[in-house]
Amino acid sequence: MTNKEQLFNEHPEQFMLKCGVCGKEFLPASYKQYDNLTKKARKYNRKFYCSNECKRIEKGSVKVTCETCGKEFFINKYDKEHRENHFCSRECWKTYIKTNKNEKSLSGKIGICKFCGKEYIIIKNSSGKKFLS
Repeated sequence: MTNKEQLFNEHPEQFMLKCGVCGKEFLPASYKQYDNLTKKARKYNRKFYCSNECKRIEKGSVKVTCETCGKEFFINKYDKEHRENHFCSRECWKTYIKTNKNEKSLSGKIGICKFCGKEYIIIKNSSGKKFLS
């Protein structure tokens, strides 16, 4: 263990960082993590983040709620503004499509891929589609 690592373990209050989004003070998990964060911050003029949530907020993501299961997740601002419904996974999207067959942009029909045999949901503007990709 180096002197700096030992100092980190004995006096963690000296290694506290301040989140660039919410202002919360936090302690990195190890001296190595602290060292990497501070080097990058000096080199690239970056901020520190106390959590992935704060990092996503800073990068322009917004929190939305899944239309099917209610789970909160992040998407970029463009998708939030230009998409009517938001889903956390492909499974939630499929469930939504199956239960809302009368949506104007979706046919609600299920096709079978001629190549692999998997089921997929047919979108109106791709009615001639016979393959998944």
